Amino acid sequence: YVDGGLVAPVPASYARQMGATIVIAVNISSEPLHQDASGTFGVMQQTISIMQRSINQYELKSADIVITPHLKQMGVSDFRSRNAAILAGEVATQEQMLIIKEMLKAKND
Repeated sequence: YVDGGLVAPVPASYARQMGATIVIAVNISSEPLHQDASGTFGVMQQTISIMQRSINQYELKSADIVITPHLKQMGVSDFRSRNAAILAGEVATQEQMLIIKEMLKAKND
């Protein structure tokens, strides 16, 4: 089963259903562009972005911790910036690391 992030861009509730007791979600969604969508492709892209944002907001409520890398300068198809995206993810994870460790420790105690 592959949905490409359309049905469950951040599948936190599915992780819970599969038995996860601690769910750490990584939210890489961006704000929908506030500009006129021109052409069929532009309209479709903006429509998908708005749908994913709504689904994300619902799914993120199921997560214990949400890591949100700062990716404002990157688009969904910007594969040249992948190293910068990875670094942003590492930085955002480090910002949450104390909370992650405390949650894991509490679960194991």
